[in-house]
Amino acid sequence: MESTYARAHALLAETYLIAYQFPFDAYYLNPNALDMAQGSVAQALQFDPQSPFAHAMAGRVLRLHGPI
Repeated sequence: MESTYARAHALLAETYLIAYQFPFDAYYLNPNALDMAQGSVAQALQFDPQSPFAHAMAGRVLRLHGPI
């Protein structure tokens, strides 16, 4: 993954959110998954503050985790 590609980081955040919400593995209802989603979406917004997808993922993280 290119380290400054905002959409990739936003998609990674979405992956962590899905892992948190569904019983696929050890991330199910694990607060660490939300922390990692928060970190990924923060990086996405840092690399592209105008990305609509990154902002959408930030909203989903905010709903489950709290302030970014």
